[in-house]
Amino acid sequence: MFSATAVDDKGRPVTDLRREDFRIYDEGRAQQIVHFYGGKGLPARILILLDASGSMGDKRVASSREAAKQLLLALSPEDQVAVAGFDSRYWGVVAFTKDRAVVSKGLDTITPFGSTALHDALDKAAHDIATWGEGRRAVV
Repeated sequence: MFSATAVDDKGRPVTDLRREDFRIYDEGRAQQIVHFYGGKGLPARILILLDASGSMGDKRVASSREAAKQLLLALSPEDQVAVAGFDSRYWGVVAFTKDRAVVSKGLDTITPFGSTALHDALDKAAHDIATWGEGRRAVV
C-alpha cells in the first residue's frame, strides 16, 4: 500500500483533486485505487510526546503541559489526541481519544524523573502513530 500527497509549486497541499485525477501504475500495469480521500476536513491524529526527564524540572514540565493544552484548543473536535511521556523510557499515558478532558488529565500526571532518551522516544512515538492508519498524523 502506498500513500501520496499532492502539493503545489510552493509545497502547499492541493485539496481539490478527485479520484479520477489519478492514475496508479505498478511496473507498467494500471492499479486500482483502494482508498482515496481529498483532504478537506480530514481528522488528524496527534500524539503529544512530553519530555518527563529529570532535566525538565517542575517548571519546564508545567510549561510543556500548558503548551499542550493550548494545542488542544486549536484542534478540531473530530481530531484524535494521544499522550505519551518519556525519560529514560517511553510510556503511553492516554490512548487516542477525542475527549479533551481525558487528555488534559493525562498531561497532569506526568512528573519529571530520570534521564533523557529522546531519540528512542521519537522512534517509538513514530511507530505508535503509524499503526493508527492513514490520514493526517503528527507527533508534537
